[in-house]
Amino acid sequence: MTAKELLQFQLDDAGYQLDQVLSGFPEGSAGNSLGMTPMQTLSHLGEAYVATSKQARGEKHDWGTFQLDAATFEEALEKLRSLRADAISTVLSGNDDALRAGHAFIVAHDYYHVGQLCAQRLRCEPDWDAYSIYR
Repeated sequence: MTAKELLQFQLDDAGYQLDQVLSGFPEGSAGNSLGMTPMQTLSHLGEAYVATSKQARGEKHDWGTFQLDAATFEEALEKLRSLRADAISTVLSGNDDALRAGHAFIVAHDYYHVGQLCAQRLRCEPDWDAYSIYR
């Protein structure tokens, strides 16, 4: 397995976990907070994906300038998935620096926030199966 193939696996796996924790997230609880609210987390991840794409193209991102700009949780999730797919495409077609950015700002970052979102979801929906994030 090459480093690029391993990164592709990690990108897919982190994305699966992110989708699992966010799929069916109780809409009314998207504003509850254990630090960042789920909506703030989606916006934060969106900014990380935009920054990753820029870094992979050799551009600089001005952190804190991005807004996901979505009226509902579902709209935010749709935009997030699109930004993530664009970032992955950019990363996987790039050089070693792009691959490193993909690992740091998508793989490691997604896994980190999946844990936060799981805790948040369990707080709002105690019967939710946290093990459902695994394939």
